[in-house]
This record gives sequence, structure tokens and C-alpha cells, in this order.
Amino acid sequence: MRVNFYSSLREKFGKRVEIDKEEISINSLIEMLGIKEYIVENDNLLLGMMILVNGKNIAHLKGLETIVKNNDNVDFFPPPPPHIVCINRDIIPFLKRRT
Repeated sequence: MRVNFYSSLREKFGKRVEIDKEEISINSLIEMLGIKEYIVENDNLLLGMMILVNGKNIAHLKGLETIVKNNDNVDFFPPPPPHIVCINRDIIPFLKRRT
């Protein structure tokens, strides 16, 4: 399977990792990769963390128990930095005034 990292995760772990596993849960994959502290807190995804399996958010599948197979693509997107969230909140009223 192809595991892709984005944003701050890419800086820590590189762009991509290839894993040869017949099937594994997302939770086990996270443990195997040694990235749990960056992804999970109290057995839940960090707020704002998004994991896609073949383009589908695991929140709409079976969460951390979602099974991935050898030919799947797994994408890890970390939460946005706090200053980005603040900028987005500040710009929304400005955009509404312009429309």
C-alpha cells in the first residue's frame, strides 16, 4: 500500500512510504509506522486530523478500525496550524461583505 504524508507530517516522515501488507487496520498501521503521537490522542484522531483511504475519509468508513489492503492508498492530513484557522475565521465576514 502507498502511504502519503502531507504538510507538517511530510516534513517529519517524508512524502511517501510503501508498505507490503495483505491487510491491516488504520490503527495498526499508525502503530507500525510509529506515528501515533502525531495522529491519535486518547484513542481518537486529533481534532482536525484527516485520513483518507482511496480518497474516502475514514470518518465515513470504520474510523481507526478501517481495514486497508495492499493495493490501497492512505493519505494522512494533519490539522491546520492554529494561525490558519484564525485567518479563515477573520476573512469570512470580509468575503460576505464583498458578495
